[in-house]
Amino acid sequence: MSSISKSAFKKFLDQMPFGKVVQKTKNAHRGQRLWPSQTSKNDKKYNFRADKGSKLPDGRQEIIIQANKNADDKGVRESAQKDSHRIVAKVAVDPVKDPQGDSINEDALNSFEENN
Repeated sequence: MSSISKSAFKKFLDQMPFGKVVQKTKNAHRGQRLWPSQTSKNDKKYNFRADKGSKLPDGRQEIIIQANKNADDKGVRESAQKDSHRIVAKVAVDPVKDPQGDSINEDALNSFEENN
């Protein structure tokens, strides 16, 4: 199995509109895609997707990042084809204290390194 490169993951994070994603967690249901919108073009282009996870007791919202099965990046694609539900990274954000998602990038990279 090819591994997911950190550079592919960083590229995804560099494109993610953190503030918009954090705001979407308020009204989305658990498991619902937050970003990018679900199209085969986006799945291929962005390689990953961000879904809403659980709401934590302290009010923070989990954001789950997973690989897409038809990703352009070979390592990402092979990983997703092996297990499309595997969590590549998971972060918790506070929509009240951190509405712009300033903590997401660093937390997601740390989670990625722990999980890959």
